[in-house]
Amino acid sequence: MMVGTAQWRQMGHGAQFNTKAYDASDHQNIRCLGFVPQVSVLHTVPSVFNFLTQSPDVTPESVASVQSVMCGAAPVSLSSAETFTQKVDRPIFFQEIYGMTEVLMSHLNPINATRLGNCGKTLPNIKVKVVDIETGESLPANHEGELCFMSPSRMTGYINNEAATRETIDADGWVHSGDIVYYDADAYFTIVDRCKEFIKVKELQVAPSELEEVILQHPKVKEVGVVGVPHDRLGEAPRAYVVTSSPATEKEIQEFLAPRVAPYKQLAGGVAFISELPKNASGKILRRQLKKL
Repeated sequence: MMVGTAQWRQMGHGAQFNTKAYDASDHQNIRCLGFVPQVSVLHTVPSVFNFLTQSPDVTPESVASVQSVMCGAAPVSLSSAETFTQKVDRPIFFQEIYGMTEVLMSHLNPINATRLGNCGKTLPNIKVKVVDIETGESLPANHEGELCFMSPSRMTGYINNEAATRETIDADGWVHSGDIVYYDADAYFTIVDRCKEFIKVKELQVAPSELEEVILQHPKVKEVGVVGVPHDRLGEAPRAYVVTSSPATEKEIQEFLAPRVAPYKQLAGGVAFISELPKNASGKILRRQLKKL
């Protein structure tokens, strides 16, 4: 049995994601989440997936019927995917998907050929290229650039907004995703971050998602969001907004990160501890709101 959006609505739940409903300390909610018997395919988003990974109440027994997990809306960190598959403690098909409203789904991990930490291969009838964000030149494998599409399911444009349409679809018909990606020698794609969300430290680009993935490995960190903040010497510096499962200090987080990333990627903007991260309905971190905190 597969529980999707339509079935979920019939069960009396709204489609909007409420982060407070997924508090690992609330055992009543855990039991409610506790998985409808015989659910075999689980559709989820990274914020909920991280909860399932971290909560001690979600046991191998509670997900015994789940055979595959499909996760979308935002990149899934490699560490979270690995931790979940280890927690399940049996073979399970984990499938990260990628797409956007303007072109629908474009990438998917092939059945029985999934690779954790990426969104798989390009679907049939879709052309893609990765281009340099400065020059627009096509890039080879293992080089980061913006993902562009040519697809029969491409939108014709944004209604009553020609300016936005021209910004998204170029003169040759390529849809510019605004996402920074790279692909490997086997044509598996990995999402790095949004173009506009990159942090420029002395003209060097830092992907917030890279720092978030590392910080999430700290045993006391429940959730984290990284944004760039103004800095007199660096121009812009990374700052981490952290939700912890137990008390932690800025020094702990800084020392944990220091040996794991390059010097220019350190949290020169500091660490702030908050009770919850601002997110939209699908669980994506609202970085603009973080910058206002």
